[in-house]
Amino acid sequence: PLTVFIDEEKIKNQLVARNRKEGDRFTPIGMMGSKKLKNFLIDRKVPKERRDDLLLICDGDEVVWIAGDVISEKYKLEKESRTALKIKIIQGD
Repeated sequence: PLTVFIDEEKIKNQLVARNRKEGDRFTPIGMMGSKKLKNFLIDRKVPKERRDDLLLICDGDEVVWIAGDVISEKYKLEKESRTALKIKIIQGD
């Protein structure tokens, strides 16, 4: 769960790792429209005290991956994908 592959050609900006911020939206894989990240986490029953500690991988302001969980529909690999980018989170002590 700490490694994902995304379509590299869909990246528009520099990828950054950050925590959530007010107004973040997310398009979970398998979903057509976006959803407020806050509501997505509530629906997933992520405890309130853990939500601010989640690591997000973002393309500019666009959430690509909730590390350890789900990637965005917008960045998933498809049959037409030509290059994949592997993202791996390595946890230290």
